[in-house]
Amino acid sequence: MNFYMLVEGKSAEMKIYPKLISIYRPQYRRAKSLEDIGENSYYMFSGMGIPSLYDKIGPSIQDIQEFNETHPQNIDRLVVCLDTDYYGNEESTHFRITQELMKRGGLGIDFTVILQTMCIESWFLGNREAYPKIAGQDFLPYSKHYDVSQNDPEKMEPPDDKITIGSYAKQYLKKMLNESGRTYSVRQVKDVTTEDYIRGMDARLRETGHIHSFGYFKDFLEEL
Repeated sequence: MNFYMLVEGKSAEMKIYPKLISIYRPQYRRAKSLEDIGENSYYMFSGMGIPSLYDKIGPSIQDIQEFNETHPQNIDRLVVCLDTDYYGNEESTHFRITQELMKRGGLGIDFTVILQTMCIESWFLGNREAYPKIAGQDFLPYSKHYDVSQNDPEKMEPPDDKITIGSYAKQYLKKMLNESGRTYSVRQVKDVTTEDYIRGMDARLRETGHIHSFGYFKDFLEEL
């Protein structure tokens, strides 16, 4: 199977997903351009955030249709990956993105929606090994607000309405990792995309059912 990934972010997801795919499906190759697509490959394109992502759905569908009409090797599926924080929950996000896919011609192709609840950083907060045994001064306000080592990171809310959950989760993840000399930003993801770190997220999902939307992505990979 070959697939076309349209991801919400312009930086983090474009780095994160190739790392995840290389761990779980190392036989898959990222195509640098549509013309580079061959057997067991995928192409990635950034939606440049919400609501810009919706404007990219139509061109992505057109890319797939035109490619399949002119090449012996098909693109079998469009995969759309996005956070749920913009609409506040999975149901509303899935409804909106499915509406957009249908409206823009998606009935003619297979598609998969991968929700990142509430944001992709919630997945990485699920690694219990990364949570410090003793919170330092910079991290203490975050650990007091919500202990992600015990409670589901996807259910965390921001401390007040002056900050979104997406922004707060990014701050939380960075402060948590800083406690062990690591870091995170939308441009710097290497510390959360090692195989050991990802396997820690696996264990959390398997043992507790937390970060359940990470399972949506894993389920998709199982289908390949």
